[in-house]
Amino acid sequence: MKELEDLALECGERRGQVCSLKDLEEFRVEFLGRKGRLAQAMLVLPGMSAEDKPAAGRKANEVKTALTELIGERERELAAAEAGAGLSRL
Repeated sequence: MKELEDLALECGERRGQVCSLKDLEEFRVEFLGRKGRLAQAMLVLPGMSAEDKPAAGRKANEVKTALTELIGERERELAAAEAGAGLSRL
């Protein structure tokens, strides 16, 4: 499913543009939220053939895992940066 691959690439590219934890939460909702882009991309699964559905489902799960890891990594980076900024003010 090309759409899922494109979604993962876009998330990776835009990840660096997220500069605060608030922005990150909006980013997470956009990609992984209940009505997010991943959920929209997965709406085609029920209409797929029985042969294609397992592979598409695996790919969707891989993309979801990758997106979750990217977002978690960025969250740790931002939290560390904010903690460092707080310490430098002391």
